[in-house]
Parts: sequence; C-alpha cells; structure tokens
Amino acid sequence: MKNESTISTKGQVTIPARVRKELNLQPQDKVHFEVEAGKVVLRPVRREDLLAVYNSVDTEGKATNIHTIREETEKAVGEQAAKEGT
Repeated sequence: MKNESTISTKGQVTIPARVRKELNLQPQDKVHFEVEAGKVVLRPVRREDLLAVYNSVDTEGKATNIHTIREETEKAVGEQAAKEGT
C-alpha cells in the first residue's frame, strides 16, 4: 500500500492515516521536515525534544527573554564579523 498525498494549491499535504498511526501523531502535534539526500524526512517534534533544549542558553543568571537573546546574539555576530573584516 502506497502512502501518497496530493499537494494543495496552498502547499499543504495530508499525512496519510497509516503514517499518523505509526508515528502516533495527533491533531495539533508538530512535525519537522528535513531534506536528506534528495528525500524529505518527516519527524514528530515531541515535548521531550523541546524540554531537552529548555534553559540551554546561558543567561548568566539574568532574567531575559527571547528578544533580548536575539539582540545580544545579533550584536555578537556583528562584532565578530567586524573583527574578521567581513
């Protein structure tokens, strides 16, 4: 049995029931798409995956948010690029 789906005009596809069952995918679950050697690999994003990266950014004990982290990262990248002359 083939697991095929048609791409809609909005670029959407339906994950076949057999695949959803095999991966235990439920409505509102998130999936990750990756292209590997010309093939698309679909992986479920599990809560455990998200928890594994929680607190992975060292904030040196400062209360911070994603906007602050982004600004500091952009600043650091800019400073590094200036040092390298790029």
